[in-house]
Amino acid sequence: MLIKLLRPFKKFAGKCIRLAYKLTYRLFKVDDKLAIFISFHGRGYSDNPKAIYEQMRQDPRFDGYRFIWFIKNHKEKKLHIDGAEIKEFQHSLFLLFIEGKIMGSELQITYIYL
Repeated sequence: MLIKLLRPFKKFAGKCIRLAYKLTYRLFKVDDKLAIFISFHGRGYSDNPKAIYEQMRQDPRFDGYRFIWFIKNHKEKKLHIDGAEIKEFQHSLFLLFIEGKIMGSELQITYIYL
């Protein structure tokens, strides 16, 4: 019974979220040559995003692309990734995710938005 009562609110919330995404993407320009990677909420350079990044670096179709990794405490870890910028993982930097055409992230599966 409670589920039936909450269904209209869930639909309304979904519509609000879709509208917010549409408005956000109209305000920010998408960079076609920007690929952003994050693995396990910024804990390191590993897993599927790492494999995808390394394949993209070898593929001539991605020449001229700018690659950015978000990693927590990367200066303390003394991490260096050839051909990529490393930025400190902060929630405020998620606005940069909007600008990237390709995003590799480790969730339950890796998503790439093309």
